[in-house]
Amino acid sequence: MVEWMHRLTVSLVHMVPPTRRQVEVPSDLTLAGLHEVIQVLFDWDGDHLYEFVVGRRRYADPYYLEACEDDDVSLGEVAGRAGKVIGYTYDLGACWEHRIVVDAVEPARAGARSARCVAGVGPHPAEYDGGRPRRLDLEVLNKQLARLPRQRKAPASASAQAAATPQIRALAGEARQAGLLQDLVRLARWTATPRAVTATGVLKKPEVAGALQALRLPAQPAGFHSAKHLPRLDACWRLAEDLGLLDISGKDAIPGPALAALDDCARMSKLNARWQFLGKLSSDKHRNRLCELLIF
Repeated sequence: MVEWMHRLTVSLVHMVPPTRRQVEVPSDLTLAGLHEVIQVLFDWDGDHLYEFVVGRRRYADPYYLEACEDDDVSLGEVAGRAGKVIGYTYDLGACWEHRIVVDAVEPARAGARSARCVAGVGPHPAEYDGGRPRRLDLEVLNKQLARLPRQRKAPASASAQAAATPQIRALAGEARQAGLLQDLVRLARWTATPRAVTATGVLKKPEVAGALQALRLPAQPAGFHSAKHLPRLDACWRLAEDLGLLDISGKDAIPGPALAALDDCARMSKLNARWQFLGKLSSDKHRNRLCELLIF
């Protein structure tokens, strides 16, 4: 079986001098494992909480941050193609913000079994007041990366999928009949031709008319500024991303992995579960977005 590697550029946000690392990691590395890699890349001491943000979803160790999803999920699952952007914050007090860009996803080199830093700019920053930046040494850094434990998670095989029991089939049918979900599915299918987005994932203006048509919404008003300023379109767009129906990178949007679940009762029941989960969140923007959509 061919193994795959992600080539990532990890940059510290608002850092002077510019500080970034380019690293190759296995595509089945978990986000928890990626956290350990980043700790080595910037010589952080690992003594603080962290979180990842992929689209509108947040991942962390759920033992410490219950509001986040479990970071025991593979990089390939949450950011499976070039152009995807991941946010990573280390030390939620000091807030060391990192921007991770997927430069490429390609077959692994022969013998590649661990993360490898291939380039770097800028020294290791001083983590605490009174500290001094430390010189970057790629040879030393790669020896440290090679010693990290392998936190990898392969995607579940078809045989590992839940059986389509009567209960699961009922849940799947319930999800398929949800009117709003049907609208979101049409929107996702419209992106079978990749649709241009801004660096922050907002649909670009030339694409707006097609998205509104897919959702069966009225045409955009004359002189509108941005898709973000069309409340129902923006709410549908973000909710479709939340559900995994859209895969939005820093340059385009395509159908997400959840779209393939429509013909699989077991996977559709999971989509329905997430749909119900979003609707029950009382302190999160998801609930406001669902309520806003359902009253139209």
